[in-house]
Amino acid sequence: MNNVLVLTTSRSDFGLLENLINKIEISKKLKLKLVVSGTHLIESYGNYYKQFIKYKYSNIKKLKIPISINKKNNFNAWSIFLDKFSKLLVNEKPDIAILLGDRLETLLAGIALHSFNVPIAHIGGGEITKGATDNAFRHSITKLSNLHFVAHKEYYRRILQLGENKKNIFYVGDPSVELIKNLKLKKREEIEKTLNLD
Repeated sequence: MNNVLVLTTSRSDFGLLENLINKIEISKKLKLKLVVSGTHLIESYGNYYKQFIKYKYSNIKKLKIPISINKKNNFNAWSIFLDKFSKLLVNEKPDIAILLGDRLETLLAGIALHSFNVPIAHIGGGEITKGATDNAFRHSITKLSNLHFVAHKEYYRRILQLGENKKNIFYVGDPSVELIKNLKLKKREEIEKTLNLD
């Protein structure tokens, strides 16, 4: 059985990863190792970890770090995250890891995984966020990764420009499309009645 580590650090990335996590959880060939960190575990951000308990995932690892709203103090938090995540890799021994997006803690996880020779599947590479430092993080994660799952042909081309092997880049679309397809929408009349709108 292949051990698949999936990292989630915020509600935004979990929303995109949720369907994939659920499929890994029920697979007979894969064993999920869900690593929950970042704002999921912080009260002032809503303590989203309570939702994971409701989902009843079989193998959740919490990595609590002292993130401060005062960004000046976060370098200490990132060093703690890197240390804890590296120790987790020694204990859990994943066969592959799935990372999504462009956050700094995702980059730190990528550095640790790469150092431990754990293959990385990166979702969301090749994208651009205009004027954001996230671009450097995202492209760095791409360079650390072995497999690339992209949302658009332009992102596919950008990863090729970064020097990655085209055999390892897969144009699969955005995970949010699957979320929209599975969304159960309320009827117009029900919404109007609930919100007291005409």
